[in-house]
Amino acid sequence: MVSPTVPQDLEFGDRLFTSWVELQNYALRLQPLGLLDSNPLDSVVLLEPAFFDAKSYDSVAQTFTWDVYDDMGQRLKLSLPFEEWSSETIRTLEGLTPPAESRWQIVANLSIRDECLEAQPISILRPESPNLPIFHLAFDAIPAKSPIQRKRMKAELEDEEDAATDEPSEMDETSVTVGQLGPFLAEFERRLESIAESGASAGINEHRVWLSQSQEEAHRAGLTTLAAIAGKLVNPSGNIASNLLRARYLIHLHAQASARHA
Repeated sequence: MVSPTVPQDLEFGDRLFTSWVELQNYALRLQPLGLLDSNPLDSVVLLEPAFFDAKSYDSVAQTFTWDVYDDMGQRLKLSLPFEEWSSETIRTLEGLTPPAESRWQIVANLSIRDECLEAQPISILRPESPNLPIFHLAFDAIPAKSPIQRKRMKAELEDEEDAATDEPSEMDETSVTVGQLGPFLAEFERRLESIAESGASAGINEHRVWLSQSQEEAHRAGLTTLAAIAGKLVNPSGNIASNLLRARYLIHLHAQASARHA
């Protein structure tokens, strides 16, 4: 019989970290030697901070950070760069406040840049929330927003609407029709599955030409976020596996939307 997942019952073994010194040592061991390819899943870990501290947004680096401390008082920065796909996630993080009596756990993706450890949050395990104990930052939403957040989001939407009205549109002659969009998304999804099955590097090389063409077609169709992710796959930047997952999720959303308007 299937029942809801209870985070307290999950076993994470050596992937659960409460010490940032041990986390740093683990991350260093992940660095590939020579031509050896690393396993992207090895960089996904579970963090259990003893204390959540200040949040900030660096407007120069365009990155959201959240200071978290372990039991020894060592600080780690949860960080998330601002991109089209991450804007809502950053808003969600800004609105979250861990209760004092509960220890949240953070599913995060580790990376080392310029000899500094970075942890990008993916999901939050909240034992005090029976209705939503596993909160996925990219998919789930905060039920209620503060008046300030609602006012800011309303202003942003109005700005976007004004910009769309003022700028001339070139979509009438070049856009992909709804009937054409379905087969395009299906083929895109098939290519992503082939890349995943072949391995990121080999798969990207095999489908690079098609991905480049699909980037242009997605942009003409108005699927600008998907076009941006396709561009990152054509010229790999960041975590390839993560970009594959983001592209797959966007295709799922666009396919649902196009089916409703068919």
